[in-house]
Amino acid sequence: MDAPRYMGQRNYHWESEEVVVNHYRQGTVTVDFVDSKTNTLVGEAVASAVVVKNETAAKRNIASGVEKVLERISG
Repeated sequence: MDAPRYMGQRNYHWESEEVVVNHYRQGTVTVDFVDSKTNTLVGEAVASAVVVKNETAAKRNIASGVEKVLERISG
């Protein structure tokens, strides 16, 4: 009994693809909490995310992010 033989066709090819980088914008918001009596920094919160192109959605996302930061701080 003979070993099986490969009968298929070999179609090797090479494809090059350009990878797009820096095709998005990342935004960062920083919220500083300052004691108004002593003018000293009490706390700081930072949040960052990819900024969407739609201005209305971007404003809504920023407001939502700030709200989440305040919720976490107020506990």
